[in-house]
Amino acid sequence: MNYQLKSRTVRIAIDEEFGIFDTQIRFDICDRDGNVIDDAQGYGYKTAQSAHKAASYKLNGGKRRSDAAIIAFAAACGIIGFDPKMVRSLP
Repeated sequence: MNYQLKSRTVRIAIDEEFGIFDTQIRFDICDRDGNVIDDAQGYGYKTAQSAHKAASYKLNGGKRRSDAAIIAFAAACGIIGFDPKMVRSLP
């Protein structure tokens, strides 16, 4: 699925009592028609790089697919029965 990033300006209150505000640019992941697919629970992504990373993870299968790729690589290296969960629990 193809996607595009849309930027938007967000006003952030630094000190509401004194009326001090800041503006930041946030990014949303949208489909080709401009419908929002993901907006980081309404906050938006702070950088375009993090939005691209989230879109890649979300649209390409996420954790299941990355685990399958790791297991396939381990099998190609001759490690049979490799468990990626075991590696994540190491300190």
